[in-house]
Amino acid sequence: MPACPLLITADETLLDHVVTVAAAAGVETMVAPDVGTALPSWPAASVVLAGIDQAHGLLHRRPRPLRPVHLLGDEHDRAELCSLSAQLGAAVVVLPEHRALLGMLVQTGAATDRVGRLVAVRGATGGVGASTVAVGLAWRAARAGRRGVVVDLDPYGGGLDLVLGAEAEPGWRWPDLAPLTGQLTDLGPRLPHVDGLAVLAAGRRDTALVPPVTAVDTVLSGCLREHDLVVADLGTGLPSELTAEVLARAHTALLLVRDDVRGVAAGDAMVRAGRESGLDWHVVLCRGVGPGLPSDSVADTIGADVVATLPYDRGLQLALQRGEPPGQVGGRRWRRQVADLLARVEEGA
Repeated sequence: MPACPLLITADETLLDHVVTVAAAAGVETMVAPDVGTALPSWPAASVVLAGIDQAHGLLHRRPRPLRPVHLLGDEHDRAELCSLSAQLGAAVVVLPEHRALLGMLVQTGAATDRVGRLVAVRGATGGVGASTVAVGLAWRAARAGRRGVVVDLDPYGGGLDLVLGAEAEPGWRWPDLAPLTGQLTDLGPRLPHVDGLAVLAAGRRDTALVPPVTAVDTVLSGCLREHDLVVADLGTGLPSELTAEVLARAHTALLLVRDDVRGVAAGDAMVRAGRESGLDWHVVLCRGVGPGLPSDSVADTIGADVVATLPYDRGLQLALQRGEPPGQVGGRRWRRQVADLLARVEEGA
């Protein structure tokens, strides 16, 4: 049986919305009133559309294999949807406002059952090297034979293609994709590539562009269908609503924390804020020039495990100024730590 969307809800209004949109798109959708009834259909689902009435059932019983989950509700449910989406790792679809997005989901969900792994990377403070680590992870995956893409979601970061030295490479960038709605296929070959790694970079022409949530959702869905690993660099200039949407979809969220007092304080604040919304940050400690705070002290202060410690690499910093990929020019210790971090990410850290 071909993979197709699975709708789980006992809410008649939500059911009518989805059935109507699916019928208009010519897509067959499996329907179940609750999580228990949905279990036999789960393996054949390409994407799961769950009504807010079923959110608590999924919190207590998330079947395998993992499937992308989108949580459905109406305008009155918006606050609860945002809270539950972080706990479920699910994107939010507010109806009828997001009917166009729903149409895209039922169509792309019917197209394929391949789903890659989405890793979100963000620095607790600016200048901690989040873009370097994001590119390093994706580049390492590509060099290991896996299809990797790094997605630049920092509209004020100048463009990740600069980090890879790919600013002159032809291919699509965010200004080409921002108006996008509906299904996206065959994106990978249209992006700039360096050593087998695809990069979707922010543009540098005119004013900084913040892509709309529908375009980000469409692009991430397309990337996840075509790539084994998708690394999203969140930067620090992305609106909080869009950041929350990406984090809700991410399989792993990495928070890079500088090893000084201010960096750890910022990391502590972000980890505590994340817990309040159900987000579990995985902390990566980034060493500076000096000795810095010890890893165990950082873990105790923040109250979260430090999953990796990246050494300061002066040669890497200089090479990045020349646009040389960090995976190529980073020192042995830095590259080894990035490889270990990638292994943890792929194992579900």
